[in-house]
Amino acid sequence: MNLEQIVTTAVSKPEDLWGDNLRQAGKLKKRMNILQEEYGLRKDIIPDLILSIAHSRVSKKSKTIYFPNVGSSGSHLIQEAVSRSWPSIPLGEVYIPPMLVPVIKEFIENDRFLFMEAWHLLHAMRFSQLFNLEAVVINTVHNPTLGRFSDWTVNYEACLITRNPLDIVISRTFRKDDYRNYISKSESDEEYLYRNIDLVNKFYSRALKVGYKNRVAFEDIFSDSIEVSRTVEEILTGVPKVKDFNEALTKSIQDGEATNQFSGKPREVPPLYKEMARKELYGIAASLGYENG
Repeated sequence: MNLEQIVTTAVSKPEDLWGDNLRQAGKLKKRMNILQEEYGLRKDIIPDLILSIAHSRVSKKSKTIYFPNVGSSGSHLIQEAVSRSWPSIPLGEVYIPPMLVPVIKEFIENDRFLFMEAWHLLHAMRFSQLFNLEAVVINTVHNPTLGRFSDWTVNYEACLITRNPLDIVISRTFRKDDYRNYISKSESDEEYLYRNIDLVNKFYSRALKVGYKNRVAFEDIFSDSIEVSRTVEEILTGVPKVKDFNEALTKSIQDGEATNQFSGKPREVPPLYKEMARKELYGIAASLGYENG
């Protein structure tokens, strides 16, 4: 399978690339529907359009920003603030179908760059900046080391998003029922709690070994937004004004739908479960600088 065939399949039958992962195939279908219904593009011209833009972005070395995070960490909020204050192509979290990995490995380097650029563009949440080569692509991937994402990206910056591990585990366990039903519907609260504890411990253990130069803490968004702005400035091409980013951050916080803010009925968290999680997360919380770990 060559690059053109991959992109064509992604546009016409994404389930052929994702197999039984209907969640990821559904993302691509949704994006393609937007291109067709809102922008009036025929499905048969989309592959050539995407590949043409990908070639231009690789030639110009247009920037991609990765915000690796474990989920429930404020990545949607940060992405929204960046995209409101700087020309951006926000994606949410984007992944590579496992079946494509051995195929892409055999590509020459430039074709690997083209694949990643095209794959990202196919997942654009908004297409208004698609033709702007100065626009940064934003992928909030839940991958602690980036690995192939960074290896196959022509020009990128990365910024690790952290949050108190205890808050992440409680949020994932007791506030995201739709995702829980998708991942593990049959597990008890205690089993699912320990699943999330294990996930968070492993994610941050691996991420800290990478030694990311840039890092943003979820808590600083609300208590020290100037520091968050400075960090974002360092990874953006052209450097927006702090004032612009802060205004965008404030508006993004107010817009719960845009930032994936939890809006359901709060569930009571049993104190025993919270104490269990606190003990299991003590070490990694301390490594991240959280005193209440």
